Amino acid sequence: MGTVYLHIGIFKTGSSALQVFFARNAAKLKDQGLIYPQSASVSNARRGLITSGNGSSLALALKQGAPAENRGEQLAWFGETLVSAKSHGILLSSEIFCDLPVDAFQTLKSICHEHGMQLQVIAFVREQASYMESLYIQQVKRRHITSLPEPYIRDRYPKARHLKYHAFLSSLSDTVGAENLKVRDYGAEDVIAAMCEIMGLEPDNLERPPKKINISLPYFLVPMFLELNKMDPNKSFSDQVVRNQSQLQQHATAERRTLLSPDLQQEIRGYFADENKRLSQAFFGGAEIFNKPLPPYISLEDASKVMDLMDVTKLLGGLAIQHERRLIRIENALLALGDKAGFEPGWVRKITTD
Repeated sequence: MGTVYLHIGIFKTGSSALQVFFARNAAKLKDQGLIYPQSASVSNARRGLITSGNGSSLALALKQGAPAENRGEQLAWFGETLVSAKSHGILLSSEIFCDLPVDAFQTLKSICHEHGMQLQVIAFVREQASYMESLYIQQVKRRHITSLPEPYIRDRYPKARHLKYHAFLSSLSDTVGAENLKVRDYGAEDVIAAMCEIMGLEPDNLERPPKKINISLPYFLVPMFLELNKMDPNKSFSDQVVRNQSQLQQHATAERRTLLSPDLQQEIRGYFADENKRLSQAFFGGAEIFNKPLPPYISLEDASKVMDLMDVTKLLGGLAIQHERRLIRIENALLALGDKAGFEPGWVRKITTD
């Protein structure tokens, strides 16, 4: 019986890097008996971009309230994919799957059985305080929020349904079968190695992403971004700032820090303590999980003092130079088009900006 592997995240557990890894190794995975079905997101992932995974369209169609037409089309695609796989296994990946009700997994399981295949779900879990800080920093970077970390996180962690891992995964286990649900601790394992081990892949000839995907915002840039976000920058600007900092590798050897105060860390861990104990008993044989401490705490005020004037000059000066080069490339491209169209020489530079 062939296997359909459904990687569901959970959020903030390295899914973007995994999806780049899957996309770039699709041919080699097939040689090892595993098909990573192609989609629009796969070509982007192959270029190292952040995507929602090759299973995102199917996952979105199975969400409550999704149009019935979309659901029918995607389930038909899923069935056709199983038929075309023949003797191969199949891998679908998307964090959106973890937002689905359990009856959606029952639907996928039934279709798999109709085609003589079994459904196996793979989930990574992350300690909740670490998760919430990572989420906050991502929202500062990508969603342009201006909220301070403590009130933002304190308001949201009790509402994050999927962070109640035992409740969610136990119901999922009841649906797909305990033997078909693989749960791993994100903070304790290399996610690529773990995925290869679960799916029985030989990783030695597979290409790992050469650089970190979905680069996180360093803690010392959070104060700067909170101010920049008041000017409503676009996402490409934010990404360029982070890439430029990464290339400069400012403070690369500095000790990592957390913006979560010890009191808030203790509050979050206390809130999820019973849930995590049940999670350990159900999926980790009672072993201690989430035992990796967060880095030392630094206040937002102190984080704002980490970069000196020279650091800021290098960071924003480099960004300004990149934009200038980009404008020059655009201008040269327009001039070339103008030449082909018979415009007078230098017509772009004569456009007024009044």
